[in-house]
Amino acid sequence: LESKGELSNTLIIYINDNGAIQGEHRTFSKHWMIKNVHYKESVKAIMGARWDDGHIPIGQTSYELVGNIDIAPTIYDVLGLTPPYPLDGRSLLDLWLVDGGSSSEPWRQSFLLEHWNPRYTDATIVTKSWSYTETKGDKPELYDREKDPYELNNLWCSLADDPFCAYSETITNLAAELRLLRPSWDSEPQRGR
Repeated sequence: LESKGELSNTLIIYINDNGAIQGEHRTFSKHWMIKNVHYKESVKAIMGARWDDGHIPIGQTSYELVGNIDIAPTIYDVLGLTPPYPLDGRSLLDLWLVDGGSSSEPWRQSFLLEHWNPRYTDATIVTKSWSYTETKGDKPELYDREKDPYELNNLWCSLADDPFCAYSETITNLAAELRLLRPSWDSEPQRGR
């Protein structure tokens, strides 16, 4: 690209695949690894981008919640095109601007992760501070992403069993956010085990 004079006209996006779990979180399989689970080791990916001539400042780092769903809206935005249908993600251009972004809309505060598997279905709300998962037919999970980055201590407590649960407000808010982003969650059937 540089030898052809196209480097400054080219947006390069690199994102790695999700990780594989090999026994972490008591997840075992007859196969050698598991990829489709909600734990950080499986879902976190690293994204990098380059677009020269001031489009993306060199060395800029953002810790906002972004994902694969943001790539298509970004490409449409870079090309100045309107998508033919609504997209789930958002353009990353606002995060890449030199002044730290100029969008009137604040960046997302939560992200919905979903997994379907012949054995289970789960939905997870991730924020910068929390990870909250509901799995059909199993106990929910709540992790403090700042104090417990490896998600080892499940803080979820049943509000019906423990009315003094220290995390009741967090659980209530994240459960509501899950239902906002996935309205059909409560009506979806449990998959076989």
